[in-house]
Amino acid sequence: MPEFSAFVAERDDVVAIGLEIGDEERAEVDAFLAKRPVVYPIAQVPMSDPPADFGAPRGLPTTYLIAPDGTVAKKFMGPVTRRDLEQVIAGHRAG
Repeated sequence: MPEFSAFVAERDDVVAIGLEIGDEERAEVDAFLAKRPVVYPIAQVPMSDPPADFGAPRGLPTTYLIAPDGTVAKKFMGPVTRRDLEQVIAGHRAG
Protein backbone atom coordinates (compact mmCIF):
# COMPACT_ATOMS: atom_id res chain seq x y z
CA MET A 1 0.00 0.00 0.00
CA PRO A 2 2.76 2.55 0.68
CA GLU A 3 4.24 2.28 -2.81
CA PHE A 4 0.80 2.37 -4.44
CA SER A 5 -0.22 5.39 -2.35
CA ALA A 6 3.01 7.24 -3.20
CA PHE A 7 2.45 6.52 -6.89
CA VAL A 8 -1.07 7.97 -6.73
CA ALA A 9 0.14 11.04 -4.82
CA GLU A 10 2.78 11.79 -7.46
CA ARG A 11 0.53 11.50 -10.50
CA ASP A 12 -2.03 14.03 -11.70
CA ASP A 13 -3.37 11.50 -14.22
CA VAL A 14 -4.18 8.74 -11.70
CA VAL A 15 -7.11 8.48 -9.32
CA ALA A 16 -7.46 5.64 -6.82
CA ILE A 17 -10.30 4.32 -4.70
CA GLY A 18 -9.63 1.49 -2.28
CA LEU A 19 -12.28 -1.10 -1.53
CA GLU A 20 -12.24 -2.94 1.76
CA ILE A 21 -14.33 -5.99 0.91
CA GLY A 22 -15.30 -7.79 4.07
CA ASP A 23 -17.34 -7.55 7.21
CA GLU A 24 -14.96 -5.56 9.42
CA GLU A 25 -16.30 -2.76 11.56
CA ARG A 26 -15.36 0.74 10.37
CA ALA A 27 -13.31 1.23 13.53
CA GLU A 28 -11.14 -1.75 12.54
CA VAL A 29 -10.60 -0.33 9.06
CA ASP A 30 -9.77 3.10 10.48
CA ALA A 31 -7.26 1.56 12.92
CA PHE A 32 -5.60 -0.32 10.07
CA LEU A 33 -5.41 2.87 7.98
CA ALA A 34 -4.00 4.84 10.91
CA LYS A 35 -1.01 2.47 10.84
CA ARG A 36 -0.85 2.33 7.02
CA PRO A 37 -2.17 5.67 5.73
CA VAL A 38 -3.04 6.15 2.06
CA VAL A 39 -3.82 9.26 0.01
CA TYR A 40 -6.99 7.85 -1.55
CA PRO A 41 -10.41 7.12 -0.08
CA ILE A 42 -11.32 3.65 1.16
CA ALA A 43 -14.88 2.45 0.74
CA GLN A 44 -16.26 -0.53 2.62
CA VAL A 45 -18.11 -3.16 0.64
CA PRO A 46 -19.80 -6.17 2.26
CA MET A 47 -18.38 -9.52 1.17
CA SER A 48 -21.95 -10.57 0.39
CA ASP A 49 -22.39 -7.69 -2.08
CA PRO A 50 -19.16 -7.05 -4.04
CA PRO A 51 -19.24 -4.69 -7.04
CA ALA A 52 -20.98 -6.46 -9.92
CA ASP A 53 -18.24 -5.60 -12.40
CA PHE A 54 -15.51 -7.10 -10.21
CA GLY A 55 -17.05 -9.79 -8.05
CA ALA A 56 -15.52 -11.06 -4.83
CA PRO A 57 -11.71 -10.96 -4.78
CA ARG A 58 -10.02 -14.34 -5.20
CA GLY A 59 -6.82 -13.11 -3.55
CA LEU A 60 -5.53 -10.07 -1.75
CA PRO A 61 -4.69 -7.56 -2.75
CA THR A 62 -6.59 -7.42 -6.03
CA THR A 63 -6.00 -4.29 -8.09
CA TYR A 64 -7.93 -3.13 -11.14
CA LEU A 65 -6.60 -0.38 -13.37
CA ILE A 66 -9.49 1.32 -15.09
CA ALA A 67 -8.82 3.16 -18.34
CA PRO A 68 -10.26 6.62 -18.97
CA ASP A 69 -12.99 5.01 -21.10
CA GLY A 70 -14.16 2.97 -18.10
CA THR A 71 -12.86 -0.41 -19.24
CA VAL A 72 -10.55 -2.59 -17.15
CA ALA A 73 -7.05 -1.97 -18.51
CA LYS A 74 -5.42 -4.58 -16.23
CA LYS A 75 -6.23 -6.76 -13.24
CA PHE A 76 -3.47 -7.65 -10.79
CA MET A 77 -3.63 -10.38 -8.18
CA GLY A 78 -1.12 -9.86 -5.39
CA PRO A 79 1.30 -7.01 -4.79
CA VAL A 80 1.67 -4.32 -7.46
CA THR A 81 4.83 -2.31 -8.01
CA ARG A 82 5.30 1.20 -9.36
CA ARG A 83 6.89 -0.35 -12.45
CA ASP A 84 3.81 -2.54 -13.03
CA LEU A 85 1.55 0.50 -12.89
CA GLU A 86 3.79 2.63 -15.11
CA GLN A 87 4.01 -0.13 -17.74
CA VAL A 88 0.25 -0.58 -17.98
CA ILE A 89 -0.39 3.16 -18.17
CA ALA A 90 2.33 3.66 -20.81
CA GLY A 91 1.07 0.68 -22.82
CA HIS A 92 -2.51 1.87 -22.67
CA ARG A 93 -1.53 5.33 -23.93
CA ALA A 94 0.54 3.86 -26.76
CA GLY A 95 -2.08 1.41 -27.87
